[in-house]
Amino acid sequence: MAVKNRNATMQDVAALAGVSMMTVSRVLADERKVRQVTQDKVQAAILQLNYKPNMSARSLASSRSRLLAFLYQNSSEGYVGQLLIGALKQCQACGYNLVVGSLDGKEEDFAKVLNGLLERNNIGGIILPPPLSDSTTVLDFLASIDIPVIKISPQKTQHGFSYVCMDESKAAFEMTEYLIKQGHTKIAFIKGPADHSGSHLRYQGFVKALEKHGLALPENYIEKGLFTYRSGFEAAEILLAQKDRPTAIFSCNDDMAAATLSVAQKCNLSVPDQLSVVGFDDAAIATSIWPPLTTVRQPILSMAEKAIDILIRQLEAKNTEADEEMPQKNVLDFDLVMRGTVLPPSAM
Repeated sequence: MAVKNRNATMQDVAALAGVSMMTVSRVLADERKVRQVTQDKVQAAILQLNYKPNMSARSLASSRSRLLAFLYQNSSEGYVGQLLIGALKQCQACGYNLVVGSLDGKEEDFAKVLNGLLERNNIGGIILPPPLSDSTTVLDFLASIDIPVIKISPQKTQHGFSYVCMDESKAAFEMTEYLIKQGHTKIAFIKGPADHSGSHLRYQGFVKALEKHGLALPENYIEKGLFTYRSGFEAAEILLAQKDRPTAIFSCNDDMAAATLSVAQKCNLSVPDQLSVVGFDDAAIATSIWPPLTTVRQPILSMAEKAIDILIRQLEAKNTEADEEMPQKNVLDFDLVMRGTVLPPSAM
């Protein structure tokens, strides 16, 4: 195994030695409970990779802390807001505190920002929602300092961190099938940001449903959004300005779906009589608009609560030198919530 063009991380050492990252951490801490043969493997890997642990960050992370960090980047306000509510409630119930930080600069600066956060605060563990849950820069740095991490809805599962998610591709597939079974064959899709795992998974499910039913997907029926109301408004304007406009629009989140309803009203199109609209997340805005939105209910609060539970277990096991747990992988259920924005196209 060779590590080129970057510093070796704790994950690299663990992979080469064939052990977990926590075992590497225990060897670095000179814990006697690690078997000698395992220590020898780890030390050999450290020498081979010329691994240099970030000792200042590790010392901060290793001391007992009841402070967790929730880090986010350029995501849907409704989605992040619900995650935060769930995380705050669960932290309060468990006697922990939560600090919230945003990583909105250049990705090459993320490690520096994270290191500063750890130096200023005695952070015990970190929660990463998308897109940070798939950021190689962030994950490499956190793996190198051996701090408990829980990812929410990652597309990739490297680094051996625990994660909580739902099957977003399956949910989008089922919602698309619902539209098809209502009789829609001209269905457009508004994507989310390219660096967000949910964007890819939801679009993947959408396309699979169309393929299963032999339906075409014209390029002019796909528009890009950013999970924001404004981007959804602009995308919907393009879709509904077409001569052969779609009879249904699947927006990749509820903010963009709400914007689609506004554009329909601007174009004097009645929803759902002349246009069906569906979203994803079941955020607060889904029931704050008229008609109320048919959408995928993502268990956002439950995912946040489960993430905090797993993170606290990992932190307390680390602090008490208990046997480490294997990375936890929790896939929660979703629901299709049928409200007032879908009718068969024959009703037009």
